[in-house]
Amino acid sequence: MQKLKMEIEKLQNEKKFMLTKQKEGFLDLPEETKLINVKIELEKKIKTMEADLAKYRRSDESAVLELR
Repeated sequence: MQKLKMEIEKLQNEKKFMLTKQKEGFLDLPEETKLINVKIELEKKIKTMEADLAKYRRSDESAVLELR
């Protein structure tokens, strides 16, 4: 679970960095296209990891309830 949180945080930080560069105007068209593709890919990974984390939490909660 901790690993997933760290990976999500890492991807979010990369996304923030790239968006900052884009706003500062340091990107030409091919770099901007690459940035958009990376952003889309990062968002997909984040959503997948968040879904995995939610599944893990539900299974963890179920295990705790069974122990009670």
